[in-house]
Amino acid sequence: MIHVIASFEHSAYLELAITALIKNGVPKEKILAVPLNLEKSKVKKTIFDTIHRADGVSVVDGAMALGTVGMVLGTIYGFVLSWGPVLWALLGLLGGAVLGFILDLLINKRRQERRWVQGKSTEVVLLINCSENQLLQVEDILWQHYPQGVGILNQSREGEHGDGSGNPVKGSMEPTPRSRSHQ
Repeated sequence: MIHVIASFEHSAYLELAITALIKNGVPKEKILAVPLNLEKSKVKKTIFDTIHRADGVSVVDGAMALGTVGMVLGTIYGFVLSWGPVLWALLGLLGGAVLGFILDLLINKRRQERRWVQGKSTEVVLLINCSENQLLQVEDILWQHYPQGVGILNQSREGEHGDGSGNPVKGSMEPTPRSRSHQ
C-alpha cells in the first residue's frame, strides 16, 4: 500500500482534485482530508527574543538606527547649543532609540495583523491510500490541481506488519519533484 500525501489551500482546486480521484477509481474510503487549525496562537507573544525562542521579528533595529541618527544630530547641534555636544548626543541617542523602538513596535504590529488577515485560507492535508499501479495516475491528478506539495510514503508488505522480530519497519518518504509538464 502506498500513501500519497498532498497539501492544498482550501479552495475549489481541492474539491476538484478529490472529485477527479473518485472518478478515476480511488474509493472515498481511501481518501482522507484533514484541515489544519490556523487560529491565532494562544501563546503569549513577547517583545524580545531569547536564546531558546526567536520569531524573526526585530524591534531593536529601528531603535538602533534612529538612536544613531539622534546621536549624530545631537553632536552636530550640540556645538551651538548651551549644554554642549556630549550631553546633546546622549539626549539624541536616548530620544532616537525610544522613538525607533515605538515605531518598530507599531509597524510590526500592523504587519502581523495584515499577515493574519491575508493568510486566512486554511491549509488542508490530503492523504490517499493507493496501490502501486494507481500511483502515477493519482500523482498526476494531484499536480493538475495546484497543490502546495506532494509526497509519497512507500510501505512494503513487510513494513506494514513488521520485520518478524516484533519491531515495526518504517516506510520511506520520497518527496516528488514537480515535473516540467505540471508547472
